[in-house]
Amino acid sequence: MSVREEWLKKQNVNQRDRQLLKRASEILEDNILKEGPYPWGSLRVIVPSTTTYAGVWNWDSAFHAIATSRWDAELGYEQCDIFMDSQLDNGMLIDMQFANGRIGDGASKPPVFPWAFCEVYKRKPDRKRLLRAYDSYSKMENYWVQNRKTGPLFHYDAAYDDGHVDMYAKCESGWDTSVRFDNGVTNLWAIDLNCYMIMTYKALAFMAEELHLNSSIWQAKEAELINAVNQYLWDDNIGFCDAYSDTHRVSGILSPASFMPLFVGFASDKQAEKMAQAAKDRNKFFPGMPTVSYDNAKYNSADYWRGPTWLNTAYFALKGLKNYGYTETAETIKEVILNWCSNEKRGIFEYYNSKTGEGLGALNFGWSCAFIIEFILNF
Repeated sequence: MSVREEWLKKQNVNQRDRQLLKRASEILEDNILKEGPYPWGSLRVIVPSTTTYAGVWNWDSAFHAIATSRWDAELGYEQCDIFMDSQLDNGMLIDMQFANGRIGDGASKPPVFPWAFCEVYKRKPDRKRLLRAYDSYSKMENYWVQNRKTGPLFHYDAAYDDGHVDMYAKCESGWDTSVRFDNGVTNLWAIDLNCYMIMTYKALAFMAEELHLNSSIWQAKEAELINAVNQYLWDDNIGFCDAYSDTHRVSGILSPASFMPLFVGFASDKQAEKMAQAAKDRNKFFPGMPTVSYDNAKYNSADYWRGPTWLNTAYFALKGLKNYGYTETAETIKEVILNWCSNEKRGIFEYYNSKTGEGLGALNFGWSCAFIIEFILNF
């Protein structure tokens, strides 16, 4: 019996969830590239999908690390190592690396690796790896400050100088075609990005404390950024939204990103209640937590990031609601999504039609598997 099978046997879950855990964990291991040589050497690399993606992508690998470390911490660490190995001198973690060695370094991806690394570390502490990660992610944080911060808040951007900067910057967000960015992205203070940076500061403070270093610099940066998010990205009538940095105007577009302050844990009770009202509203996010609210004029249930359900963004939103006590709403939507995944017998998909639950995009997609596991075991 493999390590993964032994882990699976120990999980005390219902039959549907056991089958989902089995499928999801099998796919993650099946997505390890088996033949080489590859630019990342002997590291076991998990690709997003063997049918579509010939390489590794930044935040995909972070999510893969969190899930697989539940039964194989070394495999989780290796997903982090891949991107520390390829980190640029200026501190940027690259967007992707293909199996043929070509890299995408004109933009990055949402800075979730520090948080992901800490999740792996807590399952199997490793001081040597922690020292390296602290150095790497400190440099990464500096890159974002120097290159992606305008005034008090962060925005997505790209370094490509070919007339398509905005397109690459949207890809840096990971929400490539989102309605959120139809009026531009480089001038937009993004709610999710600023929350990921707050998570980065929390992670760096945790690492510093584990290493018996001074964590106060990271705690101060965290507090400063939280204050800025509340000042510029909150609207009493709408909720948490992106804002245009040149006008300080809130976009008014609600998406799962709007729930990120609840996941991070700095939303007030009043703010959480406002977001919970949107979550249980059938004109907004109930029952599928689509990537833009159902009532948005540009919502499309099956169009990539313009309305389908993605498991990573849905998880962050629903876990945030659960953390603030909105259990019934969070559990109900979670069950809808897991039933979609269970009922789709062709495999586990990249994203799902947020009205019908039909699987869409790449087949046997790694981070969907990762968040199925998190929905079942960490919710």
